Amino acid sequence: MKLMKRDYSANEFADKVNILYNINRFSFIATDVITGFIGETDREFDKTYNFLEKSPISRFHVFRFSARRGTAAYYMRNKIKEPSDSMKKLRSKALIDLSNKKYLEFLTKHVGYESPALFLIKRINGHQEALLDNNIPVMIRTESNICGQIKNIKVNRLKNNLLFGRII
Repeated sequence: MKLMKRDYSANEFADKVNILYNINRFSFIATDVITGFIGETDREFDKTYNFLEKSPISRFHVFRFSARRGTAAYYMRNKIKEPSDSMKKLRSKALIDLSNKKYLEFLTKHVGYESPALFLIKRINGHQEALLDNNIPVMIRTESNICGQIKNIKVNRLKNNLLFGRII
């Protein structure tokens, strides 16, 4: 954290995330994660992985570190070891796999969930896309385009990482 010049600690971040989760267990919490930053050891990566695995963060966008010319990290990498490209790829894949697993678990707990949903333009095979109150997409069978309307819905099932529901 110090090398990345973050103004917060992992514990402070965890506290904020846990507050959100305790307010609403259906809160969709996502974050960006950089792996392979200069000086990142196996132990530090494992700490990050374990933190993300145990946290209520449902999804994360994973980036592999690459030094940008003119940044402090660009010059630090001459003095501090940077993980190899193959190590960055392995770590990135591990985090992406964890994110996919956690997101699927998060979607699964929505089966039976009731929520207001905002209907969007997208229609596929008689279903219209809507966003739940936590911004998660759900497909609802509709007879006509009801884009822009808010209706109460119930999520019925999860299929191919996509939620399906009905208006209630």
